[in-house]
Amino acid sequence: MNFRYKTIRELLLHCEMEDLVIALDHFDEDFSEEDPREVLVEKLEKAQKAYPTEAFYMLSQEDLALLNTIKKANGMITVDMNEENHELMDAVDRLLDLCIVTSKFDEDSELADVFVSEEFLSVFESYLEPERRSFAGYLDEAARMVEGALYYYGALPLEKLFELVHTNHGNMDFTFFNRVLSYKLTLDGLYESVDIGDTEYILAADYQDFYDLTEISMKEKLYGYRPLTREELLQAGDPDFVENEEEFMDLYLSMEEAEVSEELTEDLFYQVPEEVILLMFLNFTMDLARKHPHPEVIVEEFFSGITLSQKESIKDIRKRFMDYVNKVARWSYLGYSFDHHPKKKLENKNVVSMKAYLGRKNPS
Repeated sequence: MNFRYKTIRELLLHCEMEDLVIALDHFDEDFSEEDPREVLVEKLEKAQKAYPTEAFYMLSQEDLALLNTIKKANGMITVDMNEENHELMDAVDRLLDLCIVTSKFDEDSELADVFVSEEFLSVFESYLEPERRSFAGYLDEAARMVEGALYYYGALPLEKLFELVHTNHGNMDFTFFNRVLSYKLTLDGLYESVDIGDTEYILAADYQDFYDLTEISMKEKLYGYRPLTREELLQAGDPDFVENEEEFMDLYLSMEEAEVSEELTEDLFYQVPEEVILLMFLNFTMDLARKHPHPEVIVEEFFSGITLSQKESIKDIRKRFMDYVNKVARWSYLGYSFDHHPKKKLENKNVVSMKAYLGRKNPS
């Protein structure tokens, strides 16, 4: 079977305008959204040919493995895009974000034909060697550690973040650490860099929804950053990570008969299967509670949004709810939980109600 797309240009001509713009942005190419399609295609074609190294640093080991599989299949494979196969779906999405591949999706079967051009594989061939793919896995773990640190702290100095990764990841040097921060698509949109005085900080993307940056130094003096192990960083960097998962599931099962209000269902969960709405709402609430300076506000909003059956004791469930919240890491305490943080108080008047926050964020 021959390649459907021989050249990079042929494949790019089948990409949507929006996809071309996203890819050019990732390659940091100058363009105008008013540019005609031909101009965007020409610029992206040049970028893909000129910057294979940059593309390598953007992609994950899983992405490279998928590309290698497509290469062995002469430029086309069929992928099951079922939601349960989310890691493979994520890999396809990242390749689509760079317009390295294009796809044809069948909604009925949930199957997608994914194509890559013969020319791109020729340009990129050396980056698909086993040693390079293994090195990409090394960089991926560093990216997961960055995510793990942000999960616990919300914000920390760049120097502190590098120290964490360097110490827990084979003495990674700053050059490769910086490439992970600068290029990895798995970190895209998850953080921002902000200078506070003379210090550069890395913040979770939504950190400033809850905290004033001037408070960070005060927290550092009051609590200090919770020490984290390599295992803790990698676990928290997993998108499916749940702290104290067994206790969390016990809490969910204790209220599984509860009903989420019709207003929340229509506004926020209209695309979510009914059987998982409560679990998604609980997950979202817990994530918000560990970030918020006043989690009790979030807990109250949660209970105002559900109806419990008579057999369930509201008082008992509220207690179990807060017991769980008090055991998970909080940004307020720089990674410590309420139950284990240094016993000092930090006042914070910057209260953001859950309703206001949900107005800006759609958890579905």
